[in-house]
Amino acid sequence: MAVTLFLARTDNSPRDAAIDHASGTAAPARNSPVVSSARSPQVLTRPVPRAAGAEVAPGPEEVTANAPETGQPGSQQAMVDPVAPLAQAFALGEALSQNAANAEAYVDRLCAESRALRERPALRNWHTRERDAAVFMAPLIDYEKPLDEPPGLLHLPDELRARINSYASDWTRIPYQELAGLDFSWMAALGQFDHWSLLGAGRLRDVPVGNIFRDPIPNYVSLMLWSKLRFALALRQGDLTIASAEVRHLADLIRSQGILLGEMIAVALYKMDARARELASAAGADVTGWGELEVDQLERYRQTTFASIFFTFPGVRRETVNKALGCMLSPCVALAEGAGANRSFGAYGATDNLTLLEEIAISHQCEDALIARAINSQEVAAADALEGAAAHLDERIPNSLASAN
Repeated sequence: MAVTLFLARTDNSPRDAAIDHASGTAAPARNSPVVSSARSPQVLTRPVPRAAGAEVAPGPEEVTANAPETGQPGSQQAMVDPVAPLAQAFALGEALSQNAANAEAYVDRLCAESRALRERPALRNWHTRERDAAVFMAPLIDYEKPLDEPPGLLHLPDELRARINSYASDWTRIPYQELAGLDFSWMAALGQFDHWSLLGAGRLRDVPVGNIFRDPIPNYVSLMLWSKLRFALALRQGDLTIASAEVRHLADLIRSQGILLGEMIAVALYKMDARARELASAAGADVTGWGELEVDQLERYRQTTFASIFFTFPGVRRETVNKALGCMLSPCVALAEGAGANRSFGAYGATDNLTLLEEIAISHQCEDALIARAINSQEVAAADALEGAAAHLDERIPNSLASAN
């Protein structure tokens, strides 16, 4: 779903607020858990392969046929340059070609950064997937439009969210009256789960397949606000180490969804934990037993993970894709992102890696339903790709890996 494709947001997309908040660039619920019955996620069939070089933008004849006749009111506004789709297709092809060249030039750098992160891990890692939190979380979380009604049981009123955001990163200033009556038992109850599948239960599972870059997403920012409130309460209750364990476990569950946005939110929560420890220590609280995090390594992980997805894009040589995936710490994230990109605009690249990524995803045991969503995503016109997933594509890899140091 579009929740997977962090980079491909268009203007006014619901992903913008979540990503900005997770990156720390912007300010980014009734509380008794309700458990509903779960169904197995639907696994979709592979679409019919496209013809090489297929153009999905409307052709000049279609544009002309749909425009009002000359002389009719509004005809000047309705006329579209018939050359524009060709120019956009060329520009997208050039961007994919440059990204492929960057992948060749930087694949060894990606592997070096990944090795450094393995030697000093930024995040906890575990591989069990036996107890899914999807059914538990489905009725609790908010979703972005058009799935925002009814709100989840963890929904925080707009006025409360605004007040919380006004305290920025200093959660110690949140007054007790903002915390009174909030029930955090759901956060402790998450300890029984070892992963949270994105499509295992809830509204996203039943959303018809559209374009993976634009489908609605869960409101992860709401969970970040709850985490900030949990730390504020812990400072008053004296259970900071318990709060830290609960917030880190929530981050781990979000990360287990195998999507780029989940990785970014998880890193943001771990950074919040580090900031909470710093503020608590400055306030004279006992932080014994509260493990200190390496914020620089967290940022390194964020940048490296972001860069990794572009090594799976259309146009990158198969050998380079395989080498990069062999180095990555979170290959399923890059596989989901890359499958969506290859399905959406693979026809514009020198190579379409969709089949390769599907095969590798099976070998890595990535979540079937999520990969199926990606490979069944609708194609997009070149202009839409250039404004979304392929925006600034020529500089994504070098800029991200330069920032990883």
